[in-house]
Amino acid sequence: MKSFLILMTSFLVLACGAEESGCNGGNTATLSDGQGISFSDGCVHSSGNKKNSDLYVTFGEPYLKLTPGGDKPKVLPNGDEIKTQTDVLWTHPTKYGSLAEVPDTLPADGSSPSLSQVRTGYGFVIKNHTTSGYTKGWIETAEPNTGLITMHFEALVD
Repeated sequence: MKSFLILMTSFLVLACGAEESGCNGGNTATLSDGQGISFSDGCVHSSGNKKNSDLYVTFGEPYLKLTPGGDKPKVLPNGDEIKTQTDVLWTHPTKYGSLAEVPDTLPADGSSPSLSQVRTGYGFVIKNHTTSGYTKGWIETAEPNTGLITMHFEALVD
């Protein structure tokens, strides 16, 4: 019985953790095509998507694209609801030299654009999808040739 419990526990740990590439708990992450991040715990998901990530990366040659996660209902003038993405404010085309330089301006409710041409120096403020609150971020490097984006981020008080 003890062996069975150990085997089942090992299976559950592997199954639950299989999606995550790593949780460094820090405020810097490097993402590649298909990966996403949950800002509250710094977890990088190997299969990032709108359900498990605050932001996730896709490659659209010759650029990298960042898309906010989440399904936020938006009410149309006729009363119908459609699903949109999490609120995010991108600072492009303005570029910054550090995270500290990115303004703390919160995104407008209902804003949901993806950033289809991520560049080094861009900043953002996003309403988190995986937890409550907001996160400010800065793109240290965006390299379409390697498919990597390195970003720094910090929680904002809303």
